[in-house]
Amino acid sequence: MDLVHCLNHDYCSNAQLLHYVGPLDSALQSRKAFALTAWKQELIVFADSRVEQAAFTLDRYRRAGYAHVLPILDEPEQCTTLLQLFSAGEARSNAHHSRGNISCGYYRTKDEKGTPYVSGFEYLRHRVGSPSWWRKWFTTARAVSLGYNVMSVDADTLPLGDWYGMVKAPPAADYNMISQSECSYCINGGFSYIQNAAPDGPVAWMLYEAMHRVVRWSEDPSALRNLSAAMTPDRGNTQQEDQGMMTDALLSALAGSPIHWMAFTWLDNDKPAWAKLGGEKVGFSDHVYGSAIAKLQDRELWAQGWVADRIPDEVYPDSRPPDRSGPRVRVRLRTGILHMPHEAREWSGTRGVRLFGLPGPFTRAYRLAFEDLGVPLPPNPEDPEDEARSNATKTELFALTAVATEKLASGRKRMLGAWLESSWHLYGRLGHWHLHLRPNFSSAMGHVHAGLNPGGTLDVKQVALMHTGHYNWHMASRLYGGTAHVFLATQHERGSVAAASLARVVAYAPGVIHYNLSKPAFVRAAQELARVAAALGAAVAWPAADCSSDWVLNPDYRNLSKPLRHSIPWLHINTVHAVSPFGSSLEELQCEWTGFAHDGCVGRGSRGLLAVELDHLLAHHRGPERHPHTHPHEPEPGRGRQHHHWQGAGHTHMLRQGQVLQRPPLGQRGQERQGQRGRERRRRRLASALEHGQEPGTGKSTGTGTSTGTAAGAGKGARAGAEQATGGHRQGPTAARGGGGHRGMEHTLRLQATTAQPRPRLSSTFVPVSYTDLLTLNHQTLAETEYVHHHQPPAAVSHAHANTTRTAGRAAPPSAWGAVLWLDRLVELRGPLPKHAEEAYQAQHKRCPSLHYFDLPEEQRTLW
Repeated sequence: MDLVHCLNHDYCSNAQLLHYVGPLDSALQSRKAFALTAWKQELIVFADSRVEQAAFTLDRYRRAGYAHVLPILDEPEQCTTLLQLFSAGEARSNAHHSRGNISCGYYRTKDEKGTPYVSGFEYLRHRVGSPSWWRKWFTTARAVSLGYNVMSVDADTLPLGDWYGMVKAPPAADYNMISQSECSYCINGGFSYIQNAAPDGPVAWMLYEAMHRVVRWSEDPSALRNLSAAMTPDRGNTQQEDQGMMTDALLSALAGSPIHWMAFTWLDNDKPAWAKLGGEKVGFSDHVYGSAIAKLQDRELWAQGWVADRIPDEVYPDSRPPDRSGPRVRVRLRTGILHMPHEAREWSGTRGVRLFGLPGPFTRAYRLAFEDLGVPLPPNPEDPEDEARSNATKTELFALTAVATEKLASGRKRMLGAWLESSWHLYGRLGHWHLHLRPNFSSAMGHVHAGLNPGGTLDVKQVALMHTGHYNWHMASRLYGGTAHVFLATQHERGSVAAASLARVVAYAPGVIHYNLSKPAFVRAAQELARVAAALGAAVAWPAADCSSDWVLNPDYRNLSKPLRHSIPWLHINTVHAVSPFGSSLEELQCEWTGFAHDGCVGRGSRGLLAVELDHLLAHHRGPERHPHTHPHEPEPGRGRQHHHWQGAGHTHMLRQGQVLQRPPLGQRGQERQGQRGRERRRRRLASALEHGQEPGTGKSTGTGTSTGTAAGAGKGARAGAEQATGGHRQGPTAARGGGGHRGMEHTLRLQATTAQPRPRLSSTFVPVSYTDLLTLNHQTLAETEYVHHHQPPAAVSHAHANTTRTAGRAAPPSAWGAVLWLDRLVELRGPLPKHAEEAYQAQHKRCPSLHYFDLPEEQRTLW
C-alpha cells in the first residue's frame, strides 16, 4: 500500500529531491523551499491545519510518484510529525516507495512579542475564512512569480491518471491556468494548475490580487461598511471566500477592468447600496455578464495520440468512447483570454466608487513580501502610471474543467474538460475513481467535493476514499498507532481501548442480505444485528446492501431481471442518496448504505464498522497477500506498461430499459479471470457447507459441535456459497487472495442446539433466538474471543493473533482482537436483554440515525 505507481517517469520525482522542512516567511526561505522541492520547475502546494489530513494527502500524491509536494501546516511541530510518519527508517529512500524525505513548510503565527495573530496569518488583520486558504494562495502566487509551474490544491484532492502527460500535450499545453469550475464561470478553490505564466502577467496578477483585496479589506473595511453594513457581516469586518476572490480576479482579467461581482453578493437586494454603485443589481449583473462572463467561450480543439485515447465523449454521464475517424479527437474546453486589468480601460461597474482605504502596514507588508523576491510586481490597475504597462502586457489563456453545458434532447448534458479534473459528485460516485475495477475513463485529477452525504462530524471524504480504494490503511496504522486503530471508531482511542472494543465483531455472513430484502427489512436486520452485538459485548459490522436491491437502484432500473451484472458508470445505482459501491471486482460489488456513514454509527465510541472496514479487517486477518485495493492506478499508454483501450461493441456501458448489463468481452478480463477460476471453485466448495448448515472447513454442523471455522470458509468461500442461494449474485466481505487464514479468528454463531437446516434461497425470515440460548450455544466461541490485554504497544497488537491457533489437544488462548462472529441467517433476538446490554443497544439506537431511520422526518430520510 506504500508502493509508488508511476504513470509518467518524466514527472515522477520520488527519491529525486533533497526536500525542505522549515519556515516560509522570508523571500530567502521561500526561494530555498521551492528550489529544494520542485521537480523540473513543477510544484504541488496545499495547506491544512490537520496533520492527519496532510499525511493522507501527501501520501496519495507520493504514491502517484509526485514527491515535489510542499504541504503547509500551522506549526513546526506538525511538520516534525509529518516527517516522522514518512521516514523510511534505516531503509534508503527509493523511487518505488512512497516513504522517504518530504518537504513541509509553515508561516509565523505569532508576532515578535509572542502574541498570536488574530487572523492566524500575519498579513490579515482580522480572520477571514480559513488561514489555510490564504497560506496556500500566498505560497502559490510567490512561486508563480518566481517562474514555477504550480498545482495549487486542497487536501481533499487525489491524482487519478497522468496529469502531467495530459497538460504537457495539446490541447491543454496551451493554457496558462486551468481551474476546477464551481459554476459555469466560477473557480473552485480546491484545484488550479498554473504553467508557463509570466511573473508579471495576467495569471500572476490574479493570484496576487485575489489575496491583495482581502488583505486591504481586512485592514480597513470602512469603505465596504460605508457602502452597506451587509458587506461587513463579521462584527464590522469583511468575510470573503478564497474562491470568490479568485473568481473576481478571473472576471477582472477577462474584462480587462477590475470587477467585484462575487464580493458584492453580500449586497443581495440592498437597493440603496446598488444605487451608490451607480444603478441597480440587474444592470450591474448585465455589465458583468457582457464584459466578463460572456468572454468565456466553449472552444473546439483537437487531441491526438494517447491523450485522445483517454478522452470520453462529452455526453454526461454516459462516458462513452468518442466518435473518431482517425488519430485525433475533437474536444471542447471552456476558455478565456486573460488581459492585464486597468481601471482606465473600461467602466468597472462602480462609477468611481472607492472600495479600498489607504494602504496600511498590513497591505504594505503584503506587497513587500513579493517585492523582496526580486521580481517585478504586476501592474497596479489603480495607478494611472501603470496603464501603458498594463496595455502592453501579453495576454494568457485560461480554461475551466468539468463544466456542464446545455441539456440535450435525451435529458443528458455535455461535460467539458472533465478528462482533466473532476469532482466526486460528477464522476467519483459513478465508479470512475475505482481504478482497480478498470473503468474505461477516469479524470487525471479528482477532488472529493460535492454530493457527499451528511455524516455528522464524520469525515465522509475519508469514507469515499475507502470505497474507491484510495485510502492507505498502512498510513492509517502509522498515523493512529497500530492496526487496531485504523477504523473510524478506533482512530482516536488510547492504547488497548481500540483492540478491546473490537475483540469481537458481529456480522451477517455473505448472502444473508440479498436483493429481495426491502429497505424496512434491511433496517430491521441492522437493528437485530446491533442487538446481538450488544448481547455479546461485541462491535457490529453494519451490513452492505445488495447492489441489485430495488431500493438501491434508480427507479428506471428496478424492473430488470436480478441479479444485475454491474458496469462503470453504474448509473443504475442510486449513488446520490442511497449507497456508495465498493469491492475488489465488479462481480463482488457491495453497496454501503450511506446511512451508516455517520459519526453516531461508526464514530469514536460507537463500536460500529462500515462494511468496507469489515472488508479490510478480514484482509488483515488473512495474511500478507495483496489487498484488493493495493494497486489502484491504471497504466497509461506509452509509459512502458499495458494500456487498457476502450471496448467496442462487445461491452455495454450502461443499463438500458429492459436489459441487463453484459460483461465485457473475454479479451479485457480474460487474463485476470484465469487466475480467479481456481479460487472461485475452492470458494464454492467451502461455502456450500455454510449453505447446508455446516461450518466451512470443518464439516461440522452449525447446530452442533464447536463453532470455530476457517477464514477462507467464512470469507469469499461463503460468498460463493451464497451465490447458490441468491441466484448467482455474490456479496459480503472480500477475502484475501488464495483463501487460507488464521483459525479461530472467524466463527459462525449457533442459533439452535439441533442441526440447522440450510437457509432458504433469498430468505427474508427472521429466525428467533433467545438471549440465553445465544450465550449458551456459543459459550466456547465467546471464551475463545474474550479480549485479553497482552501488554503490547498498539502497533504490535495486530500480530498477537498469530498465537491464537489451536495446538494439539488443547484450546487456543483468547484472541487478541477482531474475531468475526458470523450470523448465517437473519435473526430476531427475543426476550429481554440484561440491563447493561439493553442500555448499550438503546444508546447505540439513539446515536445512530439509521437504526431509527423510519422515525426520522421525511426530509432527513431522503438523504439516505
